[in-house]
Formats: sequence, structure tokens, C-alpha cells
Amino acid sequence: LLGLQPLDLSIVGGRGASASVAANWLDWAHDVGWTATLGIFAWGVLALGWLAYRRAVGAAGEENVAIGANSSGWVLMREAAYHEAHWAFYRNAPALAVGTYWGVWTGLVLVALEAALN
Repeated sequence: LLGLQPLDLSIVGGRGASASVAANWLDWAHDVGWTATLGIFAWGVLALGWLAYRRAVGAAGEENVAIGANSSGWVLMREAAYHEAHWAFYRNAPALAVGTYWGVWTGLVLVALEAALN
């Protein structure tokens, strides 16, 4: 929704329509590939940073300095996915109501309000 091209699947048949769908599909798949590549790279950088932090804390003899320090990576990835889905829930409705730019900011205000009331 925010950043990817719309996937144009034309219902009307014909040679021109199928060429348009094929061209659009290749553009969309190219964008998904870049998104996945950047996401995997960002995750790798964050994972290396977290690993270095955990080793430094262990070498200092301290335990559980940060929240989640004793959690496995799978638990942390699950929690990150839950938070992303939660943020997407608050972002999409305002984005449809007031447009992409102001919708994202309105969603951020809703998330901040929820965090303040929690």
C-alpha cells in the first residue's frame, strides 16, 4: 500500500491487456525484490548490533540489562511482527481517510495516544 506500485490485474481480455499486466507484474516484482533485499540487510545489521551488545554485557558480567536480553531471537522477531501489524492497523485507516502523508502522521498520533494511555 505505502510504497509499492498497485498490482494492475485487468479483467478485460485481449492481447494489449495481457501485455500491460505482464509489464506491471515485472515492475511490482522488482519493487518487492528491492524491499525484501533492503529489509534483510537492515535486519542483518540490527542482528549483528544486538549480538555485539549481548556479548559485551556478558563479558562485563552483568545479566538482563535490557528488556528481552534473555529472550530468543524468534520471540523478538515475533514481537516485532506484532508491533508492525499493530502499527499498520493504525496507519491504514487514516491513510485511506485523509491521504497517505497525513494518514501516516495521524496513525502515529493514534499510536502515541495509545502508548500514553497504556
